[in-house]
Amino acid sequence: MKVSDYIIIYLSAGAPVAVFTYLQSANVPLVRRFIDACITLLVWPVIATVSIYRQLVDKSETTEQMLDRKIQNIRNRIEETIRRDGAAIRIHEWRQTFERYVGLSLAIAEVEDRSDAHELFEVAGNKNGKLGTVCLNRRNRSRLIFHHTDARNDFLDALIRVGQGRDSLNLATELATLLEDAEALADLTAMAGRTEQKSGKTPVIDMEQEVWTPPTPKPHIANRI
Repeated sequence: MKVSDYIIIYLSAGAPVAVFTYLQSANVPLVRRFIDACITLLVWPVIATVSIYRQLVDKSETTEQMLDRKIQNIRNRIEETIRRDGAAIRIHEWRQTFERYVGLSLAIAEVEDRSDAHELFEVAGNKNGKLGTVCLNRRNRSRLIFHHTDARNDFLDALIRVGQGRDSLNLATELATLLEDAEALADLTAMAGRTEQKSGKTPVIDMEQEVWTPPTPKPHIANRI
C-alpha cells in the first residue's frame, strides 16, 4: 500500500469524529466550527481517546442531576404504593399534581433579584430601570409564591388520597426536605401525628376522625393591580 492509501484510511476513520465535533458546536460561528472540525480530523485519535476516557471515568453527577434523580425515585416509589394499595387517585392525576408542586418549588429556589435593569424599562426609556426591575421581580416572586402555596395544598390533598400510611408520609417528608419547603414539613408532621393517634401508638383524648383542611392561599396585593 502507498502512503496515500494510509492517509485516506486515516482521514476516513476520523471523518465521523470531525462531523461530531462540527455538530456539537451549534452555537459557535461557522468559520470556527469548520476550523475545529479540520483540527479534529487531523488529530482524531487523541480527541476520541479523551472523549471515551471522560465517558468511562468522569461519571460524577451535578447537584441538579442528583436532586432530580432523588425526586424521581420518590415519585416512582409513591406510584408503586398507589398501584399496590389501589389508592383513590389515578396515576396521571398524581403525576400532574406532583410535577406541579416540584416544579414551582424549584422555580422559587432559583428566583433571585437581578441588579441589571430589565429590557422593558430600557426600551421605555425609564431613568430608574434598576428600581423598576427590583419591583417587577418582587411582584413576580409574590405571584410565584401564591401558585406554589396552591400547588402545595393540592399535593398534600393528593397525598391524603394516596393514603396516610407511614411509607407515603415518610417519602413526602423526604421530598419536602429536598425542596426545603418548611411549611410542607410542618403540615406533614401534623399529618404524621394524627396518623399515629389513629393507629393507637399515642394516647388520644378525642378519637373523632380529623380531616386535614389545606389553608387557602391569599393573593398578594400586587396581584390585584
